[in-house]
Amino acid sequence: MTTSTAEVTDLLQLLIRNACVNDGTRGSGNETRSADLLAGYFDGSGVDVERYEPSPGRTSLVARIEGSRPEAPTLLLMGHTDVVPANAERWQRDPFGGELVEGEVWGRGAVDMLNLTAS
Repeated sequence: MTTSTAEVTDLLQLLIRNACVNDGTRGSGNETRSADLLAGYFDGSGVDVERYEPSPGRTSLVARIEGSRPEAPTLLLMGHTDVVPANAERWQRDPFGGELVEGEVWGRGAVDMLNLTAS
């Protein structure tokens, strides 16, 4: 596994383990856990990080990297850190375990947005 692949894999596993489950109620999600994780990841990198919290625990993070060509168009990469609920009895593995099994990460969000957010 390359260093960058291992780094993304580790970050994905941590995002899954944060279990930011949004059940549709206003107070669910608790994305603050993942916003803290990602802010820590960027700490010391020179990336400008801003937080937005429209409701307690529902933190969003915006990270900006200044481009080298001011005339170039802006590029936006967007992801989310919440996941829908998981019925653990219907899973072969812990939906919030973030296990690495034969080169694949298992868990809620592993193939639906958390993978792209980690990348």
